Amino acid sequence: MQIRWFAVCLLSAFLTAAAAPAAFAQGWIVAEGGGNDNQGPWAERLFRLLVERGGSGSAVVLAAVEWQEDPRPELLRKLGAKSSTKFVVDQTAAQSGAAAKSIEAARVVWIAGGDQSRYVNWWRNTAIENAIRSVAQKQGVVGGTRAGCAILGEWTYDAQRGSLSPREILKDARHGDLTLTRGFLGLVPGVLFDTHFTERGRLPRMAVMLASINIDHGQTPVCYGVDPRTALVVGPDGIGEVIGEGTVTVLRWTDATSARLEPGKPPSIRNMSYARLAEGAKVEVKTGRVTARPAGVRPREASTWPMLAEPLTVTGSDAPAPTVDGAAISTQTFEPRMVWEHLVVVGRALARGGSLGILLDEQSSATLTGDSLSVPAESGAAVVVIDARLADQAAVIRDDRRGPVHLENATLHLLAPGETLEASPAAAPANP
Repeated sequence: MQIRWFAVCLLSAFLTAAAAPAAFAQGWIVAEGGGNDNQGPWAERLFRLLVERGGSGSAVVLAAVEWQEDPRPELLRKLGAKSSTKFVVDQTAAQSGAAAKSIEAARVVWIAGGDQSRYVNWWRNTAIENAIRSVAQKQGVVGGTRAGCAILGEWTYDAQRGSLSPREILKDARHGDLTLTRGFLGLVPGVLFDTHFTERGRLPRMAVMLASINIDHGQTPVCYGVDPRTALVVGPDGIGEVIGEGTVTVLRWTDATSARLEPGKPPSIRNMSYARLAEGAKVEVKTGRVTARPAGVRPREASTWPMLAEPLTVTGSDAPAPTVDGAAISTQTFEPRMVWEHLVVVGRALARGGSLGILLDEQSSATLTGDSLSVPAESGAAVVVIDARLADQAAVIRDDRRGPVHLENATLHLLAPGETLEASPAAAPANP
């Protein structure tokens, strides 16, 4: 009887372990979105956090190519690291493994920006990759900025063919420059990170990444777009905290989400869960569930479809952007470093109780009526729509016009030419 009971318990334990998702690294993961000039208040705040979480142990800065006059090792020492060393690990050095022992002995590893394809191509399946993982597994700290941030998740936008602009992905859902790698480092399972997020308008790009992973691989990672001078700090418990000046955008695939991605044609995505998290927010990173909100967050007032006396057609060349009965329509183009202001305008309008945020490329247009939003068949690109009618939280965290906006449970759509979004919304993409 005891033998049978033991066998049942052993089988149950085996089945539970087999069904469990991949475990998080045991240490801290710090995903920073860029804009860090390695000096000044933000750099000191960020690197002090690294040193503290690493118990003031030794630190290593990693890069694939040489940086002249790199102040980071000295800054880490100044902030309390026992020692700090920089290693330039190119393709040859990665294979030799000479730096691997020093990395394994470190308590903090910081991965510089640059070109993530070098990291993927040069470090994958080497002693360097194993050494970085070992630091996290031994309760150390592994972080990165820009390219160094992009490689921290299970899925990596690897930029094997160069950086893909949002304007390109809005016109071609299967653009050849959208290339992904799975399993390199993989320090945060079930997650994809993107960087320089709001200022470079990378929202549609990340949405298409998530859709392509679902269509091609049957997976539904949670995607985090991290702004400059902002970081998602993921603890050993799998809870990530937002710190810094900007926001972390969260995209999730839900039961209501659908997508159509055809080569040479604009993408079509419906009902993708969208959130923007400001400093002080905490999130269960595997699920995207918000577990804590910043101070000052207030429930949104109910919002409805914009009421129009007559149809309104806007194009990406219109200026200034109109705002009509809760619909903040940003008509500027998706140019690098230009989208920040436009998304802030949209975000603030939504936070104040607006219902729709519409972003158009210069080659696209949209017509808003009393019961629908339609994209003409002749439009040259998809239109981005943030539907906040069912969002349940919003707050303008700062009073200045560039202040970040916290918004939860909104819905993202990429409407292809010829498509229409009806006034009757789908079910809310509930916080999991």
